[in-house]
Amino acid sequence: MPCFNGLPNRKNFLFVFLILIFFATTYAKATSSSQSASYLPDRMIVKFATGRIAGPKRAALQAYAMPAPVAEILSGFGAAAAEQMFEPRSNLPRKNAVTIDLSTIYEISFGRPVNVMKVAQLLRQQAGVVYAEPVYLRKLVYDPNDLSINFQQHLNIIKAREAWDTTKGDTTVVIGIVDSGVDWQHEDLRANIWRNHKEIPGNGIDDDRNGFIDDIRGWDFGGLNGTPDNDPREDAPDHGTLVAGTASAVTDNRLGVAGVGFNCKIMPVKVSRNDLRGDGGPFIVYGFKGIQYAAENGADVINCSWGGGAYSQTEQDMIDYAGQLGTLVVAAAGNDAGNALFYPAAYRNVLSVAATDNSDRRAGYSSYGYWVDVSAPGNNIYGTWQPSTYTYNSGTSFSSSVVAGVAALVKSVHKDWKPAAIAEQVRLAADNIDSQNQSQFARQLGYGRVNAQRAVSPTFKTPAVRLANYSLREAVGDGDGVFEPNEEISVTVALSNFLESVNNLNLTLTENSTFITVTNPTLNVGAISRDETVTAAGTFRFRIAANVPTNHFVTFYVNFSASGYSDWQGFTTIIRPLYGDLVVGNVATTLTSFGALGFEDYAQSSGGGHIGRGFEFPLGSASALYHAGLILATGSNRVSDVTYGNSTYDRYDFVTANGGELNLQPGRKATLEATARFNDSAADNPLGLVVDQKAYAWANEPWNDFVILEFTINNPTAQAIDNLFAGFYLDWDINESTQNHAGWDAATQLGYEWADGSAYYGISAIFPATARSYRAVKNPDFVWENKFTEAVKYQFLSETFQVVASDQPHDWSQLLSYGPYNIAAGKSVTVAFAVLGGTNLADLQANAQAARGAYLTTAVDDSRPEPLPLQFELAQNAPNPFARGSAPATEIRYNVADSGPVSLRVFNLLGQEVAVLVQSFQNRGRYTVPWDGRDRRGLAAPAGVYFYQLRAPNFSATRKLIVVQ
Repeated sequence: MPCFNGLPNRKNFLFVFLILIFFATTYAKATSSSQSASYLPDRMIVKFATGRIAGPKRAALQAYAMPAPVAEILSGFGAAAAEQMFEPRSNLPRKNAVTIDLSTIYEISFGRPVNVMKVAQLLRQQAGVVYAEPVYLRKLVYDPNDLSINFQQHLNIIKAREAWDTTKGDTTVVIGIVDSGVDWQHEDLRANIWRNHKEIPGNGIDDDRNGFIDDIRGWDFGGLNGTPDNDPREDAPDHGTLVAGTASAVTDNRLGVAGVGFNCKIMPVKVSRNDLRGDGGPFIVYGFKGIQYAAENGADVINCSWGGGAYSQTEQDMIDYAGQLGTLVVAAAGNDAGNALFYPAAYRNVLSVAATDNSDRRAGYSSYGYWVDVSAPGNNIYGTWQPSTYTYNSGTSFSSSVVAGVAALVKSVHKDWKPAAIAEQVRLAADNIDSQNQSQFARQLGYGRVNAQRAVSPTFKTPAVRLANYSLREAVGDGDGVFEPNEEISVTVALSNFLESVNNLNLTLTENSTFITVTNPTLNVGAISRDETVTAAGTFRFRIAANVPTNHFVTFYVNFSASGYSDWQGFTTIIRPLYGDLVVGNVATTLTSFGALGFEDYAQSSGGGHIGRGFEFPLGSASALYHAGLILATGSNRVSDVTYGNSTYDRYDFVTANGGELNLQPGRKATLEATARFNDSAADNPLGLVVDQKAYAWANEPWNDFVILEFTINNPTAQAIDNLFAGFYLDWDINESTQNHAGWDAATQLGYEWADGSAYYGISAIFPATARSYRAVKNPDFVWENKFTEAVKYQFLSETFQVVASDQPHDWSQLLSYGPYNIAAGKSVTVAFAVLGGTNLADLQANAQAARGAYLTTAVDDSRPEPLPLQFELAQNAPNPFARGSAPATEIRYNVADSGPVSLRVFNLLGQEVAVLVQSFQNRGRYTVPWDGRDRRGLAAPAGVYFYQLRAPNFSATRKLIVVQ
């Protein structure tokens, strides 16, 4: 998906899709919605709101004036120092208006490994903090050498020679090579190396006041071991010299090779360090400092042949900042052979590049996806190598630098064009290569393979319409923000045009799923002038099939067409996810199908775009929960759970069982009920258990301040499982989490936490009525720094009541458990907990009592299940008559005697279908379906008489209902 549209690329739960800096000798890994990513475990990035931090550029933490809660959190985790990452400049060579403020971004150093994700989550809750996140490391993206007799075939494929008939590049156009360094003394690079003519060599003075002394040919941010210097050559023959030569080696000089940019200059910016390396060469540690340097010192195009899997707001800020300075960033899509998002390529305002072979087929290693903009040859690229030699190499690294060279040629022809216009010219001038690739890669390799000749041609003129923004919402559904079977979704789009004006523009929405039916696929926008943004009148709409599978990702394409112009842009959303928000009464939380509560991606609960509501009480307040989850154990080395305990604080031992996806719906025993099934097959030493999870929540007092979680633990093995303990762990962060208190009430078997002036939160034993053990866990002592080991978990599960309360303010979590149980082969045991909120301690205690009463009522109901129906039946709706849009809506009850396809539809007096309430395969059972008086388009049905009809094989029944104003 082209990124020059103001449209965030990152996927998140709201479906608006939406490094690099300093030293460490070890690194951690974090999971994300894209790929795993490495980050430094002893430092982090914090962006403060304007005016909320003051102090020197670099100093001990105590030297800074910052909000007191922020300072307390950082001090509590042992933060030692802070440094302003991007010093503001008042003497930029360009006078473009810049609105991105980098001056309040600081790197925080701890001096030892800490739970960076947890610290970031705590900081995000504080006033004065814009964002907080890890310092991600990025990797170079090239494959091992693959010798070939063909020399520089990529120049023929992209028609570089024909392009040079139009322009040989302008010596004033600069390509920043932000990489592992460039051999600027190379015989075939030396004449094209950028020179900082404002700096006097060797005088030890920052003559141009850009913050760097004697930066004649660029800058080295990493040196051999983290000490910067003014020599940006590679520490070893790794990568950057070949990238530079591919982009713009000296051409027509009877030496070596030709670079696509011909006469365009190369600005070497080294952003790696030799003592911090991975399997594929040095890590890119200072990448976005390098982007800042290149953009501020006049680079027109910046090439980034590196990246990684995790999204960083700091990085996105820097990309936007470079764009506002007039710099285009080009980046490699990655060599992971998949479609996971890869950054910086997947950020907005980046031209992302996949790799093809010499036959225009996708290179086998190349990443792909709707977010890729364009492709270029990447196999067996022959070019400059250190020291003053030549070699072949492959990877999207070199596809990216080919495109950077093409972009520099376009800039040479169109000096006044903005970065977005240059990017769109390069993209739309590409040759379509869909026919050369398998159908699965259609529209996954960008608009096509670059064509340099067409990109610089004075006769190539085209509009360039992109999505500026879009939003999806339920037009027909339950309004819970989760897209589910039988719902109809509306899509609103805003559009920007970056090149020639377009008239009579038409839009068409298509998709790649057999479970989606687009019911309103076309919109007419009319005319859009160059650099104009408009919102399309009307909306697209699509309907979700009744049998859509769980966790179903759908890619949609908005197709643009006008006379002589066609284009497209994709976005992805998720249907029927493996998690769901339970919002009822005074609480909201997120349920999962693998034993975690609060967040679907709890390891990333500190990040923007994480999935989950935590635990809100009262409803609509900030979440007080960082993470919660089930723990099962039979010994200190046999623990299965989803509660920290490894180096990246992201243990996921439980796996959703086949057919055990979360099912959340209105219930017979509670207002909302949920079921799921999972096993512990992902544990290091699995117990072999299968767990049936149920959740209950109520809308009405006195049962509306809690959620009950029931776990039936099944032993499907042929052997007994002895000495089993089952516990539920909650890590509360109430207001300023380091100032929380912990308590225990034996009468209600209630463990609780609170902060001064806050509501109270906790967990209580429901079934059995008496717990085996409760522990108030002091996080600095037992959780931080990877101390929550399996041995510690087992100890706390089984030790009975040791530490249950403390008035000492700190960051506390809690663990309540039952056991030990001996479960015979084929047998099971059931336990239940209540997770509660209360306005004060007395209210919380009363809620614990009410929760036990609610569960006992439910349990009694469970012990006498209603028999399955013996015949089909359609009951009269109630209430009847009913007012459209009323709450509650009318309900229609019916019985299904035989499993099979079932439909329930509403018709008007003319026999015209008004609404489809059910159209799916249903098992034998009793069902209740609401109708709010709206038709399939989401419009209120006129007052009057209607008929509703239930149909199944060999059965049909119809009844009358009345809608009033």
